[in-house]
Amino acid sequence: MAEIRVGVHPSNPSLFALRRKGILEALLAPLDATVAWVDYASGLTTLELIAEDKIDVSGTGATPPISSQANGVDVVYIAASEPRPAHGKLVVRNDDEQVTSVADLKGRKVALAHGSYQTILLAVALDQAGLTFDDVTRVDTAAEDAKSDSARGRELLEAGEVDAWIGGDPDLLAAEQAGSVRPLVDTDAVMSNRSVWFGRRDFAQRSPELLEAFVAALVEVDRWIAEQPREAAELFAEHAPGAKSAEQWEAALTRRPWGPKPISDAFAEEQQRAADLLARQGIIARTVDVRAAVVEPAAALAVA
Repeated sequence: MAEIRVGVHPSNPSLFALRRKGILEALLAPLDATVAWVDYASGLTTLELIAEDKIDVSGTGATPPISSQANGVDVVYIAASEPRPAHGKLVVRNDDEQVTSVADLKGRKVALAHGSYQTILLAVALDQAGLTFDDVTRVDTAAEDAKSDSARGRELLEAGEVDAWIGGDPDLLAAEQAGSVRPLVDTDAVMSNRSVWFGRRDFAQRSPELLEAFVAALVEVDRWIAEQPREAAELFAEHAPGAKSAEQWEAALTRRPWGPKPISDAFAEEQQRAADLLARQGIIARTVDVRAAVVEPAAALAVA
């Protein structure tokens, strides 16, 4: 029986919900195929699982597919979300009068989940300010247990142990609502911050019908989240790590776009610029050709 192995972690809400909704299983049944769900705590684990051929597909932010290519792993882009500028931001404490611009971060500590989309956000923001990645001290908050990387980062910032934090929802939204943080730069001036689904090229070539079912399931689960945010929020409140209420999750879910889209020329170009910067500064091992990983979009995306 054919099988698709899907990597699931809490930082990708679409896959986290898909794991629990039975949508993909229903689409695979007519194909006489099954799904093997591979659960893990940190989205960064996706890199090693893809490289070691333990999963076929997963979803992260913009940096991991670039890193996979740089590490010599033959991956393909499957789909991407619309821009999510509200989801991730570089922020400082609201009462910090010493840091008023990105340039003021030189020599200071920044909390981020290094290797996630936050690496691109920080690297590009620093570059725009005339700084390099090594001009700041990075405090890695990547989570390996039940506490999310954003929760760790918020704690560090509010305790004064770091000078800035790149946070994501729902922890970022909670901090914003509490009035404890302010942004240093508009995220959409730095990156579009899309959710990205990618997978192994050999799987995509070997099992196009399973990949098509996976994309169709993504379309359906994202539609459910967009149309039933309260029900989705209750699912996350029950199953996602961290003590976030359904109300907090609903507020976070409703301020981001839903629905996977084909990889656009604009996004491929943005990815290439980011990849070139990361390679130039030694953040990834070598330069990569992003377009070499962009393939014909799944038919399900034509109606998404």
